[in-house]
Amino acid sequence: MPNSSQGVLAECQRLENLLRDIEKRAIVPQPGNLIECEYELTGIVSSFETLRLSIAGEGDAAAIGAAIRPTLRQIQHIARDLSARFLHGANYCAGLLQIGLGAGYSEQGLPVLVPSQSRNSFEG
Repeated sequence: MPNSSQGVLAECQRLENLLRDIEKRAIVPQPGNLIECEYELTGIVSSFETLRLSIAGEGDAAAIGAAIRPTLRQIQHIARDLSARFLHGANYCAGLLQIGLGAGYSEQGLPVLVPSQSRNSFEG
């Protein structure tokens, strides 16, 4: 892991570029594409955690933090947009399911799906 402020900045910029790429690819929500994006997002989270631990172990963590703050703000902005977009997509899909298979809503406001009959019934 990078241990200088320039190395940390370069790693943050690399992760920012990966997020921007995911943001572009998520515009076309094809299942394979979204699965790939999810996998890459998991890797990005892991890289950020490793980076955080690396910075925390440095004696000059405050200087490194100041050097990467603008990049981290950009990353935070991209992550918030992606989060909102994925949440909207998940809610949209849940709404479509509710329309087609719904039986109303629970007391907690969650959709209740009609139980389907088993297609593998062995009864005579």
